[in-house]
Parts: sequence; structure tokens; C-alpha cells
Amino acid sequence: MSRVPVQVLLIEDNPGDARLLQDMLKESGSLKFEVTQCSTLADASNHLATAMADIVLVLVDLGLPDANGLDAVRKVHTLAGRIALIVLTGLDDETIATQALTEGAQDYLIKGKIGTHGLLRAIRHAIERQRMQVEKDQTRKLQLKLRDEFISMVSHELRTPLTSIRGALGLINAEVLGKLPEKAKTMVQIAYQNSERLVRIINDILDMEKFDSGGLEMRIEAVTVTDFLQEALAVNQAYGATCQVRFVLDTAPAGLQMSADRDRLMQVMANLLSNAAKFSAPGSTVHVRASEVDTGVRIEVEDYGTGIPEAFRERVFEKFAQAESSTSRRSDGTGLGLSITRKLVEAMEGSIGFTTIPHQGTTFYFELPSATGTMQLRKVAASSDTARCRALVLARDSEALAAQSGIPRILHVEDDSDLTQVIEAALAGSATVVAARTLKEAETLLRGGSFSLLLLDLTLSDGTGLDLLDRLPSLTTRSLPVVILSGSEVPRDVRQRVATTLVKSRVSEAHIVKTINSLLP
Repeated sequence: MSRVPVQVLLIEDNPGDARLLQDMLKESGSLKFEVTQCSTLADASNHLATAMADIVLVLVDLGLPDANGLDAVRKVHTLAGRIALIVLTGLDDETIATQALTEGAQDYLIKGKIGTHGLLRAIRHAIERQRMQVEKDQTRKLQLKLRDEFISMVSHELRTPLTSIRGALGLINAEVLGKLPEKAKTMVQIAYQNSERLVRIINDILDMEKFDSGGLEMRIEAVTVTDFLQEALAVNQAYGATCQVRFVLDTAPAGLQMSADRDRLMQVMANLLSNAAKFSAPGSTVHVRASEVDTGVRIEVEDYGTGIPEAFRERVFEKFAQAESSTSRRSDGTGLGLSITRKLVEAMEGSIGFTTIPHQGTTFYFELPSATGTMQLRKVAASSDTARCRALVLARDSEALAAQSGIPRILHVEDDSDLTQVIEAALAGSATVVAARTLKEAETLLRGGSFSLLLLDLTLSDGTGLDLLDRLPSLTTRSLPVVILSGSEVPRDVRQRVATTLVKSRVSEAHIVKTINSLLP
């Protein structure tokens, strides 16, 4: 049985060298070669365009009429990155040889110093190395695909039910649905606190994956420091209460603004405040202050806890880093919080650090650029990254009831009825919630009824919520504010089309209600 020849592209403008190389390849006993010779890179490019799938090896000289030196290697590698590439040249230069290998060549051979045996051995090794590299790249692509699928699954299949669980427990714990017996209240508090812990763990893991995959987006805008810090302390005060710790704002110059992504900055503060609370003694106070510095704005979070052990200080911002201390409160996190915090601050072109004294306390601080009048800021509605919210209970007669009472009607497009019930209970008295579990149901309701707001999930059984967003102008003549409540981050171009976006598990039911009420007439 005849052997299938190895297709070789020889890019060589010297006819004598080209004939010699072809003769050397003909002497092979174990391999059969079929050589196509091109004297210019332009001719080689044309040949690659038509025969790329068949070519196994490219031999290229560095002295071509239309590409000289390493430029020839770069261009060939760009054209045929999946094909084994060997440089065969008369230039004996170790520096250039190293650079050629860096640019994608598998080997660098010197004319006149390589015999037939050495050439054939180099070809075999180059082909094998390239085959292994291609397999490695394919494996890497498969791993990335599996990772993306896993993240998508976690975002939707875990965040959605967790949002329902946490929301329901929050309503019960706050006794919105009625007074609880003391024993039952204790159990509900335990369940609620652990649901919060699980949400934080999932959020941390997904955030770290975003950093690793380069999928994090930033929306930089001018943030008023005083207003922001007051909001951050108010939002996190409940967590401080679980640790019996108060958060207090000491100083923040009026009118001071910094350049940041507001939602990500809120995440930074949540991580620093929760970290301070966990390692503070019950009954103590965590102090927050802001000041103007040469580099911009400096925010400090100071606790009076156990301090950071000297042996652990170099690892504070590493992944999964947690200091062990028999005297400190047991940490309930993943050890990712401070690592994520540093990445977020640096992504906003800032810096972060800390000072600590054993048994006296720790001050974490970060600095961000000041916001100036010359900044090019995009007008984006204030939004918090939260997750996709799931469906409401369908109430066909709610429109008549809402009309009689004057209560706004909200259309919640969500396929998870549990989450819808939680939101419906949280909004009781301020809005009537109508549920649509599919796009088809939503379109029917929009055509036949009047709503004050659309609360939209993006992942539905019969399509994506983006389809409904595209068709919205044809379904209602009313200007309808849209809130996306999704299990994953929403792309920037979509955020610009709606009032705000929320990511499930990143916001509490109280924050969802506050956001909705702020948009209702």
C-alpha cells in the first residue's frame, strides 16, 4: 500500500537552495514528501489560501524579496498558525533563532550545517510538537467551553432558587407575613443567615471565574463619595448586626467625587465591611472615613479586632487565603473576598493595602482616581448586578383590582414561580404582580393589559427575554420602564436599553423592592 505523502510548502527564493532541499527530502526512506516551492511570501499566501488543509509543514527562509528576517516568520505563523513551521536559513544568529521560536517556529536550522538525517529528524519532531500543541489548544478550548457551561448552569440553576429561598426566609424573618413563635424565629434566623452565606460563596466563585476568563466589564462614572458611603453602610448594616458590630462614617469631604464603577465599588465595600465585622469583638464599632489624597480619593475601613498575624500578611490578597486564629471568630467565607476586592480596585485603576497591629485592629484602605470635569462619562442608569428573578403567579383578574385600588401593575416575566411569589409578597400593598412564565404569555398580557413596569428574566423556556425587549414597542404604546433581573451579568449594550439591571443573589428582596418602587409612578 502506497504511503500518503507529507505535503510541504517550501518558501525559498534561491533556486539552488530550493533544489538541494528537495533532493534531501527525496532521500528519505521512511517518509514520502510532496514539496511545493514558492519564491515569495505573496505566492506562499495564495497557495496557503487554497491548500491549507493539506499542508503539514512549512519551511521558510528569512531572506525573501517581500518579507525579510523575523517578519517572514510572523507573517507565515499568522497565515498558518496550526501548521508546523521550520526556519531554514543561512543566518547563524542565536538571538534571531530564539526570537523565531518565540514567534511560532518549531525549529531553526542553518543551511550548510544540516544534513539529510538531521533535517528529517527536525521535520519529524516539528510535526509531532505541532500536533501536540494543536491537541493542547483543542483541549483548552473544550475546557473553556465546559467552564462557561458550568458558570451558566450555576448562574441560572443555583442563583435563581437561592434568590427565592433567601427572599422567602427574609420575609418570614422580618415577620412581614405574621408574628413567629420564639423557637421558630430562632430556627428561621439560622436558616436565613446560612442562605446569605451560601449566596456569598456562589457569588465569590462566579466573580473569580469572570476575572480568570477576562469576562468582567466596568462602567466607570463619577461617584459622589459621601452619598455612596452612606448608602454602603446602610446596605451592610444588617450584616454588621448579625456580628453585633456597628458601622460608622467618620469623615467624608462634601462634594468629593471619585472615578469608579458604582456597583463594583459597592461590592468592594461589602467585602471590606463584612471582613471587619467578622474579626471584631461583639459590641465594637467599625469606622469608615474618606479623604482626598494626591492620587485621588482614599477610603479607609478600620476595625479594632485581632489584627492580622505577621506570617499571614503577605498572603492576605491571595485566593482562598484565610488566617487561622484560635481567638478569632470562625470565618464563614471562601477566602476569595479580599482577592476579588483587590482585583476590582485594580480594574478601576486604583490601589489597595492595609495596616495592622496585633490585638489592636486593622485598617484596610484603597485609593481611586478623582472624577474630573473632563472625564468622558457614559450616562447609565444606576444598576446593581443582581440575578435573574423568576416568575410571578398569574392573576388574570388583577388588572381590574389594580384599577379600582390605583395600585401599579407589574408584569414579571419569569419561569420560576417560587421567586415570583417571593417578589409578590415583598411588593404587597405597593404593587400588583402579574406573572408570565413564557414569552408567549408575556406578549399576550402586554397586548391586552396596562402595566407600569416590566420585570424581565433573560432565560425562559421558549426563548430569551431579549426577544421580548426587541418586540416591546410593538406590544404596548406606553413607555414602560424595564428592570432585568437575571442570573448572570448583562452585556453593556443591553444595560443601555433598560432602566436598570439586577443580578440574582447579589441583591436582597428589599433592594429589589426599593429599585422597583423608585421606578413606579
